[in-house]
Amino acid sequence: MPKVNTQNVIEEIAKLLKNGEQRRDIVAKFCKKLQKSPRTVDALIKKASEKLQEEQQQAEAIRVREMDATISEGIKEGLLSDVELEVILCRIASGGFDVIEMIKGHPTLRDVTPGEMIQAVRSLYQKRGSNAPSKSAITDTKGNDLPIVVTLNLG
Repeated sequence: MPKVNTQNVIEEIAKLLKNGEQRRDIVAKFCKKLQKSPRTVDALIKKASEKLQEEQQQAEAIRVREMDATISEGIKEGLLSDVELEVILCRIASGGFDVIEMIKGHPTLRDVTPGEMIQAVRSLYQKRGSNAPSKSAITDTKGNDLPIVVTLNLG
C-alpha cells in the first residue's frame, strides 16, 4: 500500500468535522481506508480538531479586529466638538429648535418647553464655568473663615 500523507488525511478529517460528521463514522471510514487502528485514527481526529480550533480562533481574532475598527470609526464620526455642543445648547436655550415627539405612535412637532430651555441655559453656564463661586475660602464646619498659616522650612 502506498504511503499516505498524514497532513492530507488531517485536512480531510477536518473537513468532515466541519461538516458535522460523527467521530464513529470518521473512525470507521479511515480505519478501513488507511488500514490503521482506531487509536491511530483518534490521534488524527484530535490533530484535525486542534487545527479547526486554531482556524476558528484566527477567524474570531480577525472578526474582533474588524469590529473594533468599525466601532472606532463610528465613535469618531459621532463625536461632537465642544463648539458644536455649545451651538446646540444655545439653540435650545433660545427656543430655536423644534422637537419631534412621538405621541400615540405618531410623530408630532413641538417647540422647546421652558423647562428644556432652563436646563440648556444651566448646562451652558456649568460648561462655561459661570456658576463657579466668586470666593474660595478655607472655612470650618460652621462656615467661618480660618486664618491662613504658611510654614516655611529653611534647612
